[in-house]
Amino acid sequence: MPARTQQEIVDRLRHARASGEDRFAEQEAILLPALDFDHARPFLRATARRDRWRQQHDHESRARAYLVLAISEIINHRAPQARRAVVALVELAWLLGRDDIVTAMNTASYARFGAPKVKAFTDGLGWRFAGTVEDPESRHTLIRMARGQQCHPDGCRRGCAD
Repeated sequence: MPARTQQEIVDRLRHARASGEDRFAEQEAILLPALDFDHARPFLRATARRDRWRQQHDHESRARAYLVLAISEIINHRAPQARRAVVALVELAWLLGRDDIVTAMNTASYARFGAPKVKAFTDGLGWRFAGTVEDPESRHTLIRMARGQQCHPDGCRRGCAD
């Protein structure tokens, strides 16, 4: 998969800041570490030091870690955390050069804490979705939520009820 250039990442960060779409710096938290120090410098505090900067190159590993987090937050009905994890997965798909996945995620519904968006992410990369969940009941819950349904066929008591 083609990685994004440093300038493409800088441009995306600038756009996110200028447009106001990244009010909580969630996109920035994913994109900024993908930059080398020289490109990141305009976005860093004045006290940032080159010798302490660690550029992250392995976007796939980061994506796998965020996927685990996203699934946990969806199953546990944690709306703010699930939303942040979905934003992270969109940005990681973009860093991986997968505009098709970004489009699929942006098109998918956010119903049920973003489960359909996360399913679009895993489908696009050919990764396991519900198979990552060991507990059968939680796995069933995740599958239902990815279909836009309540977590349990008898209704939800935790926040995904219609």
